[in-house]
Amino acid sequence: MIKRYMVFAGDHYYSCGGWNDFKESFDTLIEAKQCAQNLATDWVHIIDADSGKEVYQFMNRSLNEIALEVWKDWKEPYFGAVPYLSAMESLESINDNYYEDTARSVVAYFLANADTWRGETARRVKKELNEMLKLV
Repeated sequence: MIKRYMVFAGDHYYSCGGWNDFKESFDTLIEAKQCAQNLATDWVHIIDADSGKEVYQFMNRSLNEIALEVWKDWKEPYFGAVPYLSAMESLESINDNYYEDTARSVVAYFLANADTWRGETARRVKKELNEMLKLV
């Protein structure tokens, strides 16, 4: 029997589509989010079966993909953010290392220096990076 919160997940290159990406269902959103955070996939969507609406989304892009988007959107990055943004270009995952630094610290320092980056893209990307930091 399908419970209220349905978890769909997959990888960018191997998603099956629709019900083929269904993983599990849960009675509470908290349980569904816990499941989502434990999945090693590129993306997760949680659908509320009662309303039919998406209530949670997580896209696990690589840090180098995110860095390219930042460079494209932030025309004149703050000088304090540049070294961390450059480091992110060579990182795949939040679990990687950049020389003696962890990717986690690189992302945290980037966020600390990205206050002047504003707009819809900035809000979305900062939220995505903060979500990555919470999952580690």
